[in-house]
Amino acid sequence: MSTNPMVTCFRQSMQRISFPTMIITTSAFIDTPSANFHGLAVSSMTSLSVKPAPLLHFNIQIPSLSSKNLHNHDLFAVHQLKPAPASVDLVKNFSRGIRHGGTKPFENLIENTDYSIYKNAKYDSEQTVLPILKQVERVLICKKRDIFTAADHEIWVGEVVDCVVRDETNTGGLLHSNGKFFKLGQQILA
Repeated sequence: MSTNPMVTCFRQSMQRISFPTMIITTSAFIDTPSANFHGLAVSSMTSLSVKPAPLLHFNIQIPSLSSKNLHNHDLFAVHQLKPAPASVDLVKNFSRGIRHGGTKPFENLIENTDYSIYKNAKYDSEQTVLPILKQVERVLICKKRDIFTAADHEIWVGEVVDCVVRDETNTGGLLHSNGKFFKLGQQILA
């Protein structure tokens, strides 16, 4: 941890806030072995706009193999996770960064059981595939719109072009705070 008191206070303050945790999967060239598909877990996802088009944004620490893959392709998928132990396992699987040898999150996942390949003639390319996870609530299919560099991160803006509903349950998703995972609690009465 940093010895700068302001940096320490900032980091501790941010750790005390709950953030929704989601998984992003990236497109790959059609001849890519599934074990080499990329993806990452993020807790920086938020909506940006609805008009004139639905936009969301997130950030990625760089360097990142998933960032390189995002730059190479137009489509990516944002997965809204269920607040369940299986989702925590997925997040851990998608969280091994480049400093730890990079992610190989699809290495032990089985096509048509754990994930499927997204197909939509309007947005899909015959040269690429986009893996989408099955045990999630929703998947937002996005095309990259803008990328900005800020310090050691990239800020990505994506335009949502399709939505795949896997589960209609409204759970609030998987939340992350201070190194632990949570589910949404009780509503506060006003």
